[in-house]
Amino acid sequence: MLRVIDRYVMRRVAGVMLATMAGGCLLLSLARMLLFVQSGASFAREFPILVKLTVLFLPHYLGFMLPLSLFWGTYSVVRRLSLNSELTSLLASGMSLTRFNRPLLVLGIAVTALNIGVLGWMEPWARYVYREIRFHVENVSPYLAATEGQFMKIGKQTLLVEHIDKALGHFSKIFLFEAKDNGTTTEILAEKGRVVTSDGRVALLLENGTRLTIKPQPHGRIPSPEYVDFETLTFPLTSEQKTFRPMGDDEQELSLLSLYRLSGTPPPGTVQQEMSSELNRKLVIILSSLFLPLLATSFARSNLRGRNAFQGITAFGFLIAYQQIVQFGSLLTDHTGASPVLTIWPVFFLLVIAAVSLLVIQDTRSGLPMERMSLMTAKAWRNVRTWFEPAPPRRRRRRVSHPHRRPLSR
Repeated sequence: MLRVIDRYVMRRVAGVMLATMAGGCLLLSLARMLLFVQSGASFAREFPILVKLTVLFLPHYLGFMLPLSLFWGTYSVVRRLSLNSELTSLLASGMSLTRFNRPLLVLGIAVTALNIGVLGWMEPWARYVYREIRFHVENVSPYLAATEGQFMKIGKQTLLVEHIDKALGHFSKIFLFEAKDNGTTTEILAEKGRVVTSDGRVALLLENGTRLTIKPQPHGRIPSPEYVDFETLTFPLTSEQKTFRPMGDDEQELSLLSLYRLSGTPPPGTVQQEMSSELNRKLVIILSSLFLPLLATSFARSNLRGRNAFQGITAFGFLIAYQQIVQFGSLLTDHTGASPVLTIWPVFFLLVIAAVSLLVIQDTRSGLPMERMSLMTAKAWRNVRTWFEPAPPRRRRRRVSHPHRRPLSR
């Protein structure tokens, strides 16, 4: 049963978590949109498509931000409680540090369960949908990239459009010319049209127009044109059928259960070491949320006699380094085939040992190990900074004569 103090701590940590996740996801999404624009891709000029593709990256960002926001939320709240002497009052009233961490452990379990759904199912689905949309957009986008009032040549087709509604993909006052390899030419004039896809083929659905087809005749005979008025006409823009591959040909598109079930027999688009790396990386990130609050509490406890800015820098730097080492271990398994037991899991076990050991030490002995660690970091930084600072000028000591020490003259 959660007490009032437990609900108070959980509410404050949850508030900091939501703010951190919102700010982090927004910043990462803006950076992703900027990368799309700088890449020069044709779909980057279509704002709705750009937003849709960026939103599909949110599950990937959430999988990274959930453990980070839990750690930072716990650190910020416990640090504030410690500096305001609230934590000291709780410990003086008889509450142990282990008991204080109970609501934080509940939050860790909730974040772990949420991250199982995000990394286990949402991220693989979003990644596949993102690749499918890009596949279809890159096949249709050359026609949507046409400039109003200018001829545009795409393969064997020449297109002229007076007005384009790029948001809906609609054209107005269209001229289309196509010359085939056998000498047949087709000219089409239409009032309206739009690009459609059916069975993997891209076509132009035209309304209220005329079509003129001229077929070559043998032995130099004069060709006879075919002139047709139409109300609706479907004109194929691509002859071959273009369909996107089914989901699951890449290890990043498989759920946790599929990664475990197919780890021995990977799909054709991947190999066993990539399957193992992806599965173990996700498991380590998910399970880390159970122990990050304990470590954040150890980092956050401060000395009331003075504040140390390096304590927060050390905590945040540790978390970033932990994430990067896990990613590096995953890449090492991908490229070398080394076992994840040697490249990924040792980092997680070090995190577990550090979190539990620091909690036991602080709960049974006096002293703040994290405060001493941050002081050591600050002292090391001061020593490094002195290497680059100019040495102060040496002051010359002036000799002073002492008359009473002179020998007496006779």
